Amino acid sequence: MEHSKLDSEFQASEAPPEKKNKDLIISFAVLISSAWAFPIIPNILGLDGWEIISWVLGALFLFGSGLLLLLISGITRLFKKNTTPSPNTAATPPAPIIISESITASSVLQTRPNAVTNAKSGMRQMRNYAALTTFMLVFSLFLPQLYSGPDDDSTPNQVIYGCTFADASNYNPAANYPDWSCEYEHETDPCDLVWPDDPFHAAIYSFISEYALNYGGAVGCYGDHYQDLSYESVAYDLEDHWEDSESAFNGNASSYAQEWLDSNADEYGKDSFDVYEVFQIAEGGLGMNGGHGSPECTEGTHSESTSNASMFTIEENPNIAQPAFQCFTKFVEVFGLGVFAESGLSDDQVIHAATVLAELLDNDEDGVVDDSALHERLLEANATVPMFNAEGSPAEYYLMNHYQGEGIGAVLYADEVDPSRTGRWGYDASVEEIMHTINMVGHVYIYPDAFGIEPNSSLLSEAMDESRGGQFLETPSSYPEDAWYHYDDITCEYDCMAGEYIYWAQVTNMGILNDTETCDGIADEWEPCSKEMLESMDVLIYDLVTDPQYKLPQIAPDGVYSPESD
Repeated sequence: MEHSKLDSEFQASEAPPEKKNKDLIISFAVLISSAWAFPIIPNILGLDGWEIISWVLGALFLFGSGLLLLLISGITRLFKKNTTPSPNTAATPPAPIIISESITASSVLQTRPNAVTNAKSGMRQMRNYAALTTFMLVFSLFLPQLYSGPDDDSTPNQVIYGCTFADASNYNPAANYPDWSCEYEHETDPCDLVWPDDPFHAAIYSFISEYALNYGGAVGCYGDHYQDLSYESVAYDLEDHWEDSESAFNGNASSYAQEWLDSNADEYGKDSFDVYEVFQIAEGGLGMNGGHGSPECTEGTHSESTSNASMFTIEENPNIAQPAFQCFTKFVEVFGLGVFAESGLSDDQVIHAATVLAELLDNDEDGVVDDSALHERLLEANATVPMFNAEGSPAEYYLMNHYQGEGIGAVLYADEVDPSRTGRWGYDASVEEIMHTINMVGHVYIYPDAFGIEPNSSLLSEAMDESRGGQFLETPSSYPEDAWYHYDDITCEYDCMAGEYIYWAQVTNMGILNDTETCDGIADEWEPCSKEMLESMDVLIYDLVTDPQYKLPQIAPDGVYSPESD
C-alpha cells in the first residue's frame, strides 16, 4: 500500500521548480542589467559625449541578450509542456518503486517543499535586484543635478574652451579660454567695424579692412550685416582678383584697391577718391564700435628695471595702428624681430624675454645670429613674441581676432615669466615658448627634411615615432612601456607633438632639466632629463639637435646677453 502511495506522489510531481526557473532568473538578470550599462553607470561616472557610445552599445547588447534568453526560455517551456508524457492507460499497473529501507517516505516527500522554497527564494532575489536597479536608475538620473563638479582649486590647469563674452548669445560662464565661437544677435556686426555711410565706399572699405588692416572676415561681415548692399559685387570682385594681383602689388592691398578704384569707378557712376585719406589707413582705419563686449586696452604702465644692465631698451609700440597689435604698450627689437608686451608685464619681464630671444639666436654671443638662413626666414615671416597680461586679456583678444601673419609660434603670459629663474621648469616658460617660435616659424620651414612636423616627413618625425613607441596620429589612451616621450594632451595633434618633442630634446641637451625636482616633475611626459640620458636613450634626436649643420643653440640661456665686442 505504501508503495502505491509513493508511486502516485512521484507521478503527480513535475521537474523541480528551481530547475525550471533557473533559465528564467538568468534571462531576467541579463535583461535588467542593461539598465546598469545605461544610464546608471555612465551617469554616476559623469561620462558624456563620445565616451558614452560604448556604454550605449553595451546596454543594447545586454538588453538584446536578455530578450533572446527569455524568448528561448519561453519556447523551451512551451515545448516541454506540449511533450509531457500521457497518463498510463495500460492494463497493468506501473512497476513498483523500490525504496531502500534507509529512506523513509517522509524524507522523500520533503523534496517537493524544498524545491518550492528554493524557487520562491529565487523569485525574491529577482524582485530585490529589480528594486535595486529601479532605485539606482532614479538616483543616477537626479545625480547630474545634485553634483556640482569639483572645486575650482582641484583642477587648476583644466582648460575649458568657449565664448567668454557675457553679452553673446552663447556665453559660457564656465569657459576660461576663448575659442572665438561667440555668437550675437543677427543685427549685430561681429566685426564691430565703423562703416562708411556711402555704400560704395563701404564695399571697398570691407576689402581694405580685411586684407590691408587685418580685420579678419571683414568682407563677410559687410555682406552679412551692412544695410545697403547695392555695391556688394565690388567687394567680392576686389577679393576674387586679389590673389592673382598680390605679388604685383608686393602684398599692398590698399594700393591694389586704389588702382582698381581709379580704373572702375566710372562704371558704377562714382568718382574716384584717395582710399588712404578717406579710410584713414595710416591711423589703422575708421576704427571699431567697441560693442558686444570688445575689451578696452589697458593703460600703459612703466616700471623701473631692477635687473642687471641690458643692451635692450623698451620702446613704444610701433604697430599701435594695426588692429592686431593695438593693445600692446611695450616693444623691444631683437635682431630686427619684435617682442610686444601688454601693460601688465614689468620692464624686467619684457627685457628678459628679449634677452632669451637674443641668446637663442646668437648662442655664441658674438653679436651675429648664428644661422643666417634662419634669421632671414624669421625676418621674412616677421617673427614676433607676444606677451599678455593673462589669458583672455584685451591684447590677446585683438591679436587672435585680427592677426593673419605666420610669425607667431607661441605666446607668453605674465605669470609664467620669471627673470630670476631662466628656463626653470614650472617657473619661467620664456625659453620654451621662444624656442617654439624659432622652431615652428624658422627651422620647420628652412629645413623640412630635418624638422618637418608631419608624419613620415623628416628626421624629427622618425625620431619622435621611436620615442613614443610607435606612430600615433592621435594621442593614444596609453603609451607602450618602452616609450620615453608620452605627452598625453588630447588637444595636441601630431604636429603639435613634434613641436613639443624637439623642445624637450633641446633643453635636455642644454642641461636645463638636470635636477631632481624637474626630473621628477616631468617624468609623466618626458623621461630623459640629462644630456647623457638623452644621448643613450634617444640616439636619433640627440644626433639631430647636435648636428652642427643646423646650428641649433647648445648653451642654455642664462638671462644675460653680452655679445663680445671687436
